Amino acid sequence: MQHNWERNSIIKELQIKGMCKFISTDEAIYNSIDAISQSDLKELKRSPRHCLVKKNRRLYEDDSSMTPAKLIGKAIHKAFLEKDDFENWFVEKPQEINRRTKEGKIQYEEFINTNKGRLILDEKEVKIINSVREAINGHPLISELFQGGTAETSLIAKYPYLKSDKILYIKSRLDYWREDMNTIIDLKTTMDAGTKSFQRDIFKYGYHIQAAFYCDIVALVTGRMPNFLIVAVEKSLPFGIKVYKIPKELIDIARVQYQEWLDLYTKCYNEGSWPCYSNEISTVEIPDFLIKDLF
Repeated sequence: MQHNWERNSIIKELQIKGMCKFISTDEAIYNSIDAISQSDLKELKRSPRHCLVKKNRRLYEDDSSMTPAKLIGKAIHKAFLEKDDFENWFVEKPQEINRRTKEGKIQYEEFINTNKGRLILDEKEVKIINSVREAINGHPLISELFQGGTAETSLIAKYPYLKSDKILYIKSRLDYWREDMNTIIDLKTTMDAGTKSFQRDIFKYGYHIQAAFYCDIVALVTGRMPNFLIVAVEKSLPFGIKVYKIPKELIDIARVQYQEWLDLYTKCYNEGSWPCYSNEISTVEIPDFLIKDLF
């Protein structure tokens, strides 16, 4: 109920004052606010139906079904950026419990009941999390970047460029905000932080879309267009780290894409129609690399 009250008060303040703002709130309340995030929008690349399902799951479901990769990524974020909150979210599975025995099964069930609402990590995952945190803290450039700012900063705003009379709220949660540098710093875990591989990841996972969306919402709040840095850190030895800056030219290209998605989202909302894939039969296209191999 407290989450509902704070969420509604945030929206009410925006409705009355017509403002954009930073909000100081925890992740659960942020997730419950019915506004569009960049991760919602990126699902429109698949279909409007996927977008709607993703948004509703975020609003009404918990994190218990997240994939192992997302679990590690989330745990690393908490361990490094919100270490005081880490134990509220995660707990390590006791090594001494043998779940193959009757006694062990009872002990594990008691452990689960005692830690309801917390995500469970095994010994290997905890070692990875600690190693990544040590690598970041031991890196001279990265450790300085993550000083003097605010971790997990949330923003919410009315989207001003919508081609509709509908009022649409957008939101973002910045990994780290350096107001003194006018810079957003985003922490990404990856298997390969090298330039060739990670630049592919940027476009594969839409990190440039995220950068444009975050930069624009910060600009709505502060009146200044910020910089966007990605700190890519590997999840295995040697836990390499590399920093990438998303250039203005790429921000401009990505902005066109996410604004088109916002217009499509509004159209689907107004019509009450959230189509999935096309009903037409699609012909499989032969990729260029296969043609080269054959001929």
